[in-house]
Amino acid sequence: MTPQVLRVLVVDDEENDFILTEDLLQQVQGWSCQADWAGSAAAAAQLIRAQCHDVYLVDYHLGAQSGLDILNLLSASGCTSPAILVTGVDNHQVDLAAMRLGAADYLVKSELSPVALERSLRYAIERARLMCEVDQARQEAETLFTLSVTLEQSRLVEDVMRDSCALLKSAVGIDALLLWQAREDHLFLQHAHGKGGADFLEYRRAGVPRSPVFVWQALDERRPLYIEDAATNPRVLSLYKKAGVRSLAHLPLEVNGKVYVLSYLRQGKERWTSHERRVVEAGARSIGVALERRESMELLAAAALTDGLTGLGNRRAFDAALEAALNSASRHAYAVSIVTFDLDGLKAINDREGHARGDDFLRTFARKMRVGWRREDQLYRFGGDEFVAVLSHTGTGGFEAVRQRVRVAVDEVRQAGFPGADVSVGIAAFPAEARSAAELLRLSDERMYCEKQSHRAQKEGRR
Repeated sequence: MTPQVLRVLVVDDEENDFILTEDLLQQVQGWSCQADWAGSAAAAAQLIRAQCHDVYLVDYHLGAQSGLDILNLLSASGCTSPAILVTGVDNHQVDLAAMRLGAADYLVKSELSPVALERSLRYAIERARLMCEVDQARQEAETLFTLSVTLEQSRLVEDVMRDSCALLKSAVGIDALLLWQAREDHLFLQHAHGKGGADFLEYRRAGVPRSPVFVWQALDERRPLYIEDAATNPRVLSLYKKAGVRSLAHLPLEVNGKVYVLSYLRQGKERWTSHERRVVEAGARSIGVALERRESMELLAAAALTDGLTGLGNRRAFDAALEAALNSASRHAYAVSIVTFDLDGLKAINDREGHARGDDFLRTFARKMRVGWRREDQLYRFGGDEFVAVLSHTGTGGFEAVRQRVRVAVDEVRQAGFPGADVSVGIAAFPAEARSAAELLRLSDERMYCEKQSHRAQKEGRR
């Protein structure tokens, strides 16, 4: 087996000492040592900036400067390769100072041998490796903790994606973060954040049909996929290539029964290290939890505004919708009407056929009414047998058309098995008849109850 090449920078102002050290390095077992020489602190500084060496052997005496200055320079430059301080005289204080500055070992030149040097190099490299792993673990923990805390505060799915993209860009160098949702045989882009995200928006409308591309493979196999040759691989989406993506990762997610794929795109880096993969996968789990939490909160919020029996908005939803409608109408100078309904016949059905049948009656009325309204019209259930609608761009001139739509809906309810169905209606318009939500509702209620009394009088007159 060919020995591993070990690149060693020897920092020593005596060339003869470098030659002796180089000879010892050639005799070291286990590596093929490639030694470079820096004869001064300035020469060493230039080579350190290049960071192309695996180990630094640094002499303590360097003319006007010392090996401790080189150790300081290595620390300041962020270099993670180990350094070993070499000196001609055994000095305990220098040994301690070197240790405090991060030296992996302290060797006395007179005691150097291939065996001693091999042991020192081996220990130094292993120590550096362990320190690197510890540092990476710390970085991973800090990144994931920050991500978790940040996503806890993200209120919308859009916020979750934006915040995740920003944090993971600094952690693993991603340039864009995409979220896909699977619907039958297509993947549709739901969110895109980061550099070039706008380039992929055509996937929102058309989606990506089932095909051998990697994003589908990750979904079908339910496992992360890392692609490191994105620029040339035929199974990478063409828009990724046009955007200059060099590497990407697809990670499947399942959130409240919905299937997603999270895509990490990188334009500057090609290889995924094991450290980066751990961060990406742990980050995906955090994003999945955050998405599930946000979706659950949205479902709870929707449930708080929804009538459980009919699926219509409830009184709380009506109050918010009416306020928004009147504010908009005031700004843009158009009419808004509200219609209050009192459904006749519910008590008789409950008494005669039971409450389950009464519930069917309410659901049928709600369903038929929804079919007859315009897309922008909003229907709500106040409770019991009372309903209300908010009609934008409808003034007093539209009252008769509204009543006609109600009569059609009532006829359909009767045909659906409720022949005694009827409804009392009251309508009021903003701003022609009322200037506030309270006035509008009061006037509409008055007209509805007036019609209800008329219906009762007609029924009593027929007896």
